[in-house]
Amino acid sequence: VYAALLTQQGRVVSDLRIHAAADHFLLDLPAHVAGAAIAALEKYIVADDVELEPVEAVLVGLEGAGAAAVLAAAAGGATPSGLAALEIAGQAVTCAPGGVAGGPGVVLG
Repeated sequence: VYAALLTQQGRVVSDLRIHAAADHFLLDLPAHVAGAAIAALEKYIVADDVELEPVEAVLVGLEGAGAAAVLAAAAGGATPSGLAALEIAGQAVTCAPGGVAGGPGVVLG
């Protein structure tokens, strides 16, 4: 889901995409606001067992009607419908649905 992270005063920290997996969430946001985002989110952790871990990754987007076919060819036929771990060219890759340009696509990181 596309979202906005706000301070307690309602000021925008960053826009971001939130991807849900079975046991964690992945927040996709610009690297230059990661510190401010973690600081803002830590203020809301009260009693739950929550860990915030920054992950640096280079993201590559596959956009357009052929994105799923290109992904399947590169990932040995895998066609995930949600957040998934894949292997492409021997490398572990996280695949998240949703194109940046608003059409069909995926983001790989």
